[in-house]
Amino acid sequence: MTFSARVGPTVGLYQVDSTATVTNLSTGESATGRSDDAWESAFGLQAGFGGGMGNFFGDIAIEYLDVNSDAVDKRTDVLLTGGYLIGQHWSAFAGYRRGMQGDSAFNDDNFDESGFFVGAGIGGVEMGPVLFGASAAYNFSKVDNFVPGEKFDYQGISLKVSAAPKSMPQHSLQLRYQRFNGDGSPNFDLDGDGVDDININFDLTESYVQLTYAYAFVF
Repeated sequence: MTFSARVGPTVGLYQVDSTATVTNLSTGESATGRSDDAWESAFGLQAGFGGGMGNFFGDIAIEYLDVNSDAVDKRTDVLLTGGYLIGQHWSAFAGYRRGMQGDSAFNDDNFDESGFFVGAGIGGVEMGPVLFGASAAYNFSKVDNFVPGEKFDYQGISLKVSAAPKSMPQHSLQLRYQRFNGDGSPNFDLDGDGVDDININFDLTESYVQLTYAYAFVF
């Protein structure tokens, strides 16, 4: 078996685009609000530990991100991944991810996202003095805590490319793009009389662009 660990800083951009319409079910009156969809700066840290035996591999990663946004404070992601190497360069993988947003690391008071993902990747492709890799994944997540009492589907994509010098493969740069989207239309009984009072129709989209430097330890 082989083992490796990695750690490195992350910088990037974050965007949230959300719309919510609140309708009074007795009067039909409604009001709509929308977030500021500007891109905000973000920085953080990523760390991971992986192992392999034959063509099988596994990995656990923790990603922390501090976003300069009124809509999002601190975000922490924990990812468990397992996969299989196909030939010299290709791989297929699946895993589980939990994302938490709150006022500190591992806090989910504002947002609690979790679900499985599947994907494929290519790595170790030599282009002159550089080793390149890329991967793509699709996420089947659900979100809690965004609308009280409502849990909704939050599916998305993740695309990543990486590059490392052949002479020093322990140093790498990784560029990743992620985008998630979900919506819902729950009713709420505000006074507890058994009759719904309001409807909240919402749509939420989050996008991330992250550049990470990683240093790997192989042992």
